[in-house]
Amino acid sequence: MSAAGRKTKAGRPSHAVWAHFIRGGKRNRFHHHVYCRYCSQAQAQALTSDAAGPQSIEALRGVPETMLRHLSTCVYCPANVRLEMKLMMAQHRTMQQRKSRSTTSNPPLLDDLLLLEESDKATNQDSNHSRPGIDDSAPDSLSFAQITWGANVPYSCLWDENVRMLLPFKSLPSPDTVYSLTCSQNLQEMDEMSGLWTLSVNTWTSVSTREFFIACSIIQPSSSSSQTISITSVDKKVHAVTAHLIEVLASIKVQLVGVVCDSAMSLESARAAITSLELSLTSSLCIRYMLRLIAARVFLKYKDIVRDVLFSPLATVSDKTMPSLASWSTWIACVLRSKVVHPIADVCAALQDAYAALDNSDHTPLTTFDVVLLLAKLSSLDETSEMVDTLWATCDIPWMLLSKALYISSSPPKTSQVPALQWISLASYAHTFARQWQLNETQLTNDLVAFKEQKFPFDMVAGYANNVQAFYSFVSDSTPTFHSFCARLYGYVPQTIGLEAYIPGLNMAGLNPLMARTDIPVESMLTLVRFQLQQGRHVTPKRTYFPLDDPTTVWDADEWDSITEDLEIFIKDEMEHLHAIQQAPIVSLVELRECWRTNAC
Repeated sequence: MSAAGRKTKAGRPSHAVWAHFIRGGKRNRFHHHVYCRYCSQAQAQALTSDAAGPQSIEALRGVPETMLRHLSTCVYCPANVRLEMKLMMAQHRTMQQRKSRSTTSNPPLLDDLLLLEESDKATNQDSNHSRPGIDDSAPDSLSFAQITWGANVPYSCLWDENVRMLLPFKSLPSPDTVYSLTCSQNLQEMDEMSGLWTLSVNTWTSVSTREFFIACSIIQPSSSSSQTISITSVDKKVHAVTAHLIEVLASIKVQLVGVVCDSAMSLESARAAITSLELSLTSSLCIRYMLRLIAARVFLKYKDIVRDVLFSPLATVSDKTMPSLASWSTWIACVLRSKVVHPIADVCAALQDAYAALDNSDHTPLTTFDVVLLLAKLSSLDETSEMVDTLWATCDIPWMLLSKALYISSSPPKTSQVPALQWISLASYAHTFARQWQLNETQLTNDLVAFKEQKFPFDMVAGYANNVQAFYSFVSDSTPTFHSFCARLYGYVPQTIGLEAYIPGLNMAGLNPLMARTDIPVESMLTLVRFQLQQGRHVTPKRTYFPLDDPTTVWDADEWDSITEDLEIFIKDEMEHLHAIQQAPIVSLVELRECWRTNAC
């Protein structure tokens, strides 16, 4: 048969979106891995020059809907192509709705917000007086919401396509319905909220949308008291983050005692914002962030040993203890279970104790006193002392020393040869804060003397108190000035809010901050978090235990090696910002341990 007479093979034509992707290896029997051409080009330019670009490229599932969704938010995609993909995705959605109109209607998805991005901005400006209402004709949506409330189920499953296929409901709540349900719960306004609050600043970079996000929340020592104020995307630069924090701090109406940040860059920006507004606020790094940096430095120092323990053919670690991207404590537990004979085992044991102390903070509020104890203990190890000293130099040292000295269940510090630790110095730190907080300095001095001499109500019996906030509330009638002072001192929360419990994809960033996969549109992210916080205001979010097939589990050595490369970049970037904000401490942790070695340091 001639070539002219040979029939061309017929079949379903390839989707136009394939022209913008590079086909990779087989993902499964049905789909390939695909890589965005524009992200690949940006990465190549970043590797060959100083141009900005992604450090890694995410492999997507080779189906048109997933590919269209990526291009509609890809920052490296040309604007005309991005607009074309949004229109194509709208047409694709319309065809799906027509096909299913005879059975059940497809629920609106979050992609619809992206398709109408410009119109949404205009609509939001005119929607202050009219908010979308709850559709009473969709009982399935309300039933779904009631299930999430009653069972404390994370609302993020709304965006999980695998979960949606298993649900018996005909329709699911749209983002507008979620917003309406949130408003219907009578969220407490900030000017009605009493007490002392800490501003929590969370930051992350999503490998899905290539955006840098910053989330600001106000929190109290009680983990059930929190409210997220804003979630937005900004340039990953100090001046951009500073400008945003200035706006947030200027708009907050509640009484703040400080700012806690989960990155060195955000702390640098927060201190610049505090100075610009001339506020009397303390600021520090989140204790979980500190532990992550310490553990990362230990890991990079012993990465070959850790790799052999986890992935060598002779490794004795069982499958149930494979490391997870969700937390650094998982690989630490793996090393300890392997019973390796090496100095890293002692370091891992100390780090595991530190993580256990943080986990216990779900029941007992964490204070800066606990931070001092953790850092002092970790500074005694050679493998961690250098990083701990660097982190200590970024702290508000007078605040830390007073938190340790006035902690009620420990004995008052004795006279020290170190000038910064003598009682006259401690009193000067207290007077500085008292002037900032407009407290009676003379009365505070008398109360400090009574505390030093352990006079009533600061006698030996007070040492049995295990909750410092509750104790100082108890003595508020007899020593109101001292109560007001210590309420501020111990009202500061030294760790940020755990947004990974509310935003799907953030739990991938526990081990490697460059691995956050948050693909929810920023317009809906704040609503999602506030809705869940409102429903769980009096319920502490439960910890997540990951099964064997969880995507955060690291199974092979190649993936572990790629994480190691990203961590080296992360540590280098963080150290640059840490050196920019650290100051020579008035007292070292070695001197502190020597002075208060009898007080559990």
